[in-house]
Amino acid sequence: MSGDLRQQGRVRPVGGVRPLPGIDAGLAAQDAATIDGGLHRGQEVARATEPIAGVVKMMRLKAARTAMKLKWMDLGGPDSQLGLPMSQSFPITQADGSITMNFRGGTLHVLSDGDAIVAPEQITMDANYRVAISFEGMGLEIRQEHDGDELYGSLSLTDGGRRRIEDFTIPQVTLGPESNHRIYKTSMELFHDRPPSDISIAIKLFEHDEGDRDAMRAEIRKRVHQVFDKAVEEVGDAVPGPVGAAAAAMSRETGVDNSLTHWAVTALADGIDAFLGLGDDQYNGTILTIPYEEQLHIPPLQTYRCSHDPQTIDYTHKVTVNSRDDGHDLGQVSLLFKVRSAL
Repeated sequence: MSGDLRQQGRVRPVGGVRPLPGIDAGLAAQDAATIDGGLHRGQEVARATEPIAGVVKMMRLKAARTAMKLKWMDLGGPDSQLGLPMSQSFPITQADGSITMNFRGGTLHVLSDGDAIVAPEQITMDANYRVAISFEGMGLEIRQEHDGDELYGSLSLTDGGRRRIEDFTIPQVTLGPESNHRIYKTSMELFHDRPPSDISIAIKLFEHDEGDRDAMRAEIRKRVHQVFDKAVEEVGDAVPGPVGAAAAAMSRETGVDNSLTHWAVTALADGIDAFLGLGDDQYNGTILTIPYEEQLHIPPLQTYRCSHDPQTIDYTHKVTVNSRDDGHDLGQVSLLFKVRSAL
């Protein structure tokens, strides 16, 4: 039958090679050396296999991304030097024969064009971005006492993505009454050499009269830890695997109803706002939240000045709190914080 087909001009061999299945028999009217508009047989084979090669390459890229996600988990996942990925989908970029996965604190990198399987030992880490957050001091905007305000307090830093909480002490300092002594300057590291993560700082300040300073600080920390522990319990555990770990950590630090950050800006603020019968005047409790975006793209430094005090403080974030004592005298204090790159 094949001989009959050739005689009828329906199939015409090219260069002694049998025709590919599926090629239109009408090509027989064309020159024996070419098919389909001048494409040589080798070109037609390449074109026919292009979709298959594309699928294989896509599968290998997917496998490379999986290998990189597992490498991130082996390095510590959300607690690693890389921190969290830029999104829960773990996006990768491909350029110049390499594949890169971006994280808040750096990258995972592998030399591959997608034409070979990626082995774990081929993946390298570059932890190239860290930040530090510090308490830089405070300024007495409005003094409450005629002979100077004795201020002290407590800071509690919560890192929702990593389920961490740390406490810091603001020592007692006297500011005023002179207008040239209104600034307390320090540099207290709260968050050091870590990849960006949503950070909330619970702030409680007191003006000392006759209360027990250590008891006040202890009460503050107890309340903050109670709320934090309850929030961790409510949020629950992460789904196993890299995607689950990233999704859980990100949901804990965003402002959704069941996140640690949501608890920080609501329950924490309520819990530290009122202390009765402890003997000292208290400023309103407040929460400063510094999202990771403001650590990746740090706001420009500003310079704080207060009254006639010759000192100045450079800062990126400021919180102002107020207090009224039993005589209804108003006190107002600004607390200054700074975010900076640690590398």
